[in-house]
Amino acid sequence: SEGTLYTLSGRGTRHGARLRRCHPILETGAPRIGVSLSSALRQPVRVELGELDQATWEDYASSLPEPTFLSSAVLLPFEGRSILHVPVKAALVAIDYYLGGDALNQPERPQLTEMERSLVGGLVEDLWNEIPHPFASFISLTPAMVATASNAVLVQVGRPGVLCVIARMQLALADAGEYQLDLCIPANIVRSLIDHVERHQSGGALGAGTDRQEVRRRLLTVPVEVRLAYPPIGLTPSELLDLCPGDVVRLGHFEPGTPQALPLTLDEVPVGTGILVENGNRLSCTVISKKEHIHEQ
Repeated sequence: SEGTLYTLSGRGTRHGARLRRCHPILETGAPRIGVSLSSALRQPVRVELGELDQATWEDYASSLPEPTFLSSAVLLPFEGRSILHVPVKAALVAIDYYLGGDALNQPERPQLTEMERSLVGGLVEDLWNEIPHPFASFISLTPAMVATASNAVLVQVGRPGVLCVIARMQLALADAGEYQLDLCIPANIVRSLIDHVERHQSGGALGAGTDRQEVRRRLLTVPVEVRLAYPPIGLTPSELLDLCPGDVVRLGHFEPGTPQALPLTLDEVPVGTGILVENGNRLSCTVISKKEHIHEQ
């Protein structure tokens, strides 16, 4: 169909060239989710990216258990909702660890209580904040309008029949077993992300035109430390050891009434010369010469 990112063969998933560009980025982001959960649960947590699948939202939603736990968010600046699916059993284990338990005896029930959903919602909201990091070099993403649901029927991802890419991640919660987390992103958002990745990898971020001008503008606004300094003087070790508070050290020999030209330096590199002048009750520097081709230094 139009917009397909890869095709499915009878023996499994065959990723297209474009989708493969996104796979290693998501792969580096999965461990960040594990680190976030490890910090919150105070237990070792490992998250690894598995397969990337493709399906319409309706087909994927129909494959989910009822009830379950779903967290949705808008990844600004894009429209449409992305979904993070957490199995109820994994959620119960996470809650037990979060509350200081050992997760050895878990209740056998298919749904979460309102309080449990609230606790898991807080944990998962922290996970949304980790998802933009792998893409930070290409585009700034901001999770917003985070909401939870217990049934996929209650979640509207986009227009009917919208195509989605499902990133399946293996979640290992300490010694409590492994579970599957699913990150479901509308395919139009994935295509836009891949466009940004391809432009970056092809050098578009530093290419000609507006982008290059913007990079130059930003570089030229970075503050640098420029110094106006008297030339160095020489003291013998004996003179240096004899110095006491109140002693006057001569900075050089100057002609009366003649301003002394002093070097302007940037990181020990001369960039020009200046003289000290009075500006009200302050001393200022008047630049009297500038070294040519500073950018070559």
